[in-house]
Amino acid sequence: MDLEPIRTLANFTCDFLNIAGFASSAKQIKDILREKAPFLYREWKFWDNIDKFFNSGILSDDDKRKLIGKLSSEKEKQEVGRKIIDFIGKIDTDKKLVYIINATKAWVDDAIDRPQYFRICHIISASLDEDLQFLSEHIDDTGDIPYSIEVNGLQTTGLACHKAMDKEGNPLYVFTPLSRAVNEYAIKGAGANAIENFNINEPPFKGTSNEEWEKELDAIFVKK
Repeated sequence: MDLEPIRTLANFTCDFLNIAGFASSAKQIKDILREKAPFLYREWKFWDNIDKFFNSGILSDDDKRKLIGKLSSEKEKQEVGRKIIDFIGKIDTDKKLVYIINATKAWVDDAIDRPQYFRICHIISASLDEDLQFLSEHIDDTGDIPYSIEVNGLQTTGLACHKAMDKEGNPLYVFTPLSRAVNEYAIKGAGANAIENFNINEPPFKGTSNEEWEKELDAIFVKK
């Protein structure tokens, strides 16, 4: 396996301002991993997220220039850049990656500040798609919210809180101000076209058969 592209990309991770090199190398590395090491799914997913973040077209060239400007003005730009890469890399679904891109666009446009941006990214990362979808569908509802499994999830991430009890003794909830920021700057704007650009239904390792996949997993996890 040729590791030179991976070694080259390691240099870019130390300087996030080199977005062009970082973005172009991400696709190369994920293709190498898919072809040569399909059992390294977590590593492939990381580089797939990086590739989609920079190269999907949702983040425009102007957005990328603004992002470079933002990072250039940060006192601890390497730490901030690596934190952003960490958030992008650990996102587990394409929908949530689009939400992170939306939040990034809001940050570079000064609609939100850096602490709020990182807080939104953290919440997106820690939430289920289904809970975020529930939030988006019900945030404009009037009145208190009855308990549901989605509300329980939103309460865990600080997007809903207990308010009162109804006449039957059942708990009632309300959305927090933070939930409105998450909906406004991350979930909103993630339209169908943006999601479709990510090819959600495409198998992660196209061309790798189930037998090959199981063989690779057995080689790692099955005791001899």
